[in-house]
Amino acid sequence: STMSGQSGATTVLKLPRELLVEVISVAASVYDIARLDCACSSFREVIEDALRLRATRAGTIAVTELPPSAVSWTQQLCFDELRRASSYRGRH
Repeated sequence: STMSGQSGATTVLKLPRELLVEVISVAASVYDIARLDCACSSFREVIEDALRLRATRAGTIAVTELPPSAVSWTQQLCFDELRRASSYRGRH
């Protein structure tokens, strides 16, 4: 808890959304992003945006319709990123 009595998550959530998306998209591995999603439900939409930004930067288009087997957008986008990384390693 900070001196003002606010939790760290509450303080971080006061940052501009675009900044949070950018920081998460470049600073974290897909595994770290998944952990963050599990630890803090307040970040779900920001995390989804960060994963979509990562997909765009990787030159792919994130799926727009959640498959029936997916639990959440975050899970699906993390899975897609891991699949792309595995496919890339297999070709090189």
